[in-house]
Amino acid sequence: ACRSGPDARRAGRSADGARRDGRGVSRVGVSVRPALPTCAVAVRGRDATLVSTSLVDGALLGTVRGRHPVIAIECHGICKMYGGAGRRQRRVRALDGVSLEVEAGTTLGIVGESGSGKSTLGRLLCGLEDPDAGSVSLFDQSVAELGADLRTTIQPVFQDPYTAINPRDTIARALAEVFVSGLRTKRRLAPRAAQMAASLSEVGLPAEMLSRRPSELSGGQLQRVLLARALLKDPKILVCDEPTASL
Repeated sequence: ACRSGPDARRAGRSADGARRDGRGVSRVGVSVRPALPTCAVAVRGRDATLVSTSLVDGALLGTVRGRHPVIAIECHGICKMYGGAGRRQRRVRALDGVSLEVEAGTTLGIVGESGSGKSTLGRLLCGLEDPDAGSVSLFDQSVAELGADLRTTIQPVFQDPYTAINPRDTIARALAEVFVSGLRTKRRLAPRAAQMAASLSEVGLPAEMLSRRPSELSGGQLQRVLLARALLKDPKILVCDEPTASL
C-alpha cells in the first residue's frame, strides 16, 4: 500500500542514528499496518480516480485507473538535530537521512521505540519544524511553498491532548485554531459553530462540548477533540501520532 524511496530504511535509526537489532529491542521500521504503529500517515486521493479499495493486513489499498500513482508525500535525505547550544550539551540526531514516498490513497505506519524520531518526522511533514537538511514535498510542492494551503493539505493529530490544547480555551476556540489564528471572539466563532458541531459529531461528541474547557473533559474526549480539529479542514493528508493512546 505504500512505496518507500531507496533510502527509506534509514528511518530505522534511533535518536543517536544507530540501528537496533531484534534482540530485546524493537527494530525501528516502516509498516503498512495502521493498527500497530505509534505514528501513521493517511493520504486521501487527489487528482486521481480511486476505483476500488480493500483492507489487506490492516493496510488500505487503492487502485487508480489509467494514471500513474500520485505521490502525496516525498522526503529526500531529511535530517534533524537538537541540542548542542552550550559547550557541554550533546547534540541529538533525531533524524538521519530519511527518504520516503507515500502514494495518495494509502496509509503508511512508522514503528519504533520511544525517541527514535517518529514524532519529529511528523512535525517536519506538517511544516511545524524545518529540517536541517533534505527536503519535504506534498503533492510536488515544498512545504514552504504551500503557504496558506498547508492547512487544507495536511493536518496533525498530536500525541498528548493535554498539551495540544490551551487549557484556558473553550473547545470551540481550540477547534477554531485550524481556520485562522486570532479567531477568538464569540462573534467570529458563531459562523463556524455548525461546522464545528458537525465535526464533533463525527467523533462521537455532542455539540454542547463546544462551550466546555479541557479540564471538564476526560483524556479520551480530548483526544477526540484533536481528531475533530484535524478533520475540520478536510485535509488531504492526516498525520496521526499515537492517535488512540488516550481513547
